This record gives sequence, structure tokens and C-alpha cells, in this order.
Amino acid sequence: MTSYETASRDEFSSSLPNNRRGLYTTIGKMDVGFIVDDKHFIVGVTPTLKHLQEQQHKQQQQQQQQQQQQQQQLQQQQLQLQQQYQQQQQQQQQQQRDYQQQQQQQQQQQQKSKADSNLPSYQEVVSQDIATLTGEEASTHASSFPHSVTQSKDDKE
Repeated sequence: MTSYETASRDEFSSSLPNNRRGLYTTIGKMDVGFIVDDKHFIVGVTPTLKHLQEQQHKQQQQQQQQQQQQQQQLQQQQLQLQQQYQQQQQQQQQQQRDYQQQQQQQQQQQQKSKADSNLPSYQEVVSQDIATLTGEEASTHASSFPHSVTQSKDDKE
């Protein structure tokens, strides 16, 4: 492999036979030479200290950008997790409120049912009213409710 320490592009071009000339390549501002074919590469200009420093500076900038991007991604992920957690908390609180409300409604319904079951039926109330009546008044009322009324001893005699 031949190395051209200070060869310019023109010199490089002229130093190769016409049928062997390839593409002159650069990496950043650094000239690196010709690609002759798949297997042969001729080194052009040796990188100077300035080129190396520029390359190192670019690498540092890229690393810093990557770190910043990673930090931003982590912050976004953390924010999303916080939002998800808050949503879950709100959902749980809502479910608890719904459950408590449902329990209260059930208790109220049970209390109402219990209170309703303790009330005497219409027929019981009428029977009691008729039993307290006497004489003709009782028999008149009793005839209108034959199933629920028992005649008093006075009426039988």
C-alpha cells in the first residue's frame, strides 16, 4: 500500500493509471484518499493534529447531544408514569366513591323494605277497625269485608 503524506487531489488523481482511478473520499474536512476497488485503498493525507482535535470535538458534541436526548426521554417517561399513576389513583377513588354510594343505596333500600314489612297490611288495618266497632255499625262494615272479619260474641246472639 502506498502512502501519500502531502498529496493533493490533483496529484493523487494523476498518480494512478486511468483505469485504476476511483473516488476521492473525505471524512469531514479530512482527506483520506482513493478507493481504488473493493480490496485496495490508497491513503492520501495523513490527518493533522487539528483535524484530530476537530474530530474529537465533534464526537464530544454528539455524545452530549445523545446524553441530552436520553435525559429528555427519561424525563418524558417519568412524566408519563406520573400521569398514569395519577389517573389510576383518580380511577380508584372514583370506584371507591361509586362503591360507597352503592352500599348506601342498598342500606337505604333494605331499611325501607324493613320499615315497609313492619307496617300492617291494609286488610289488617281494616280488620282491627271493624273489631273495635260495635253493634249495627260493626255488622255493616263486616259485610263489606267477609274474609277478614270475625263477628263478635254480641253479633252471634
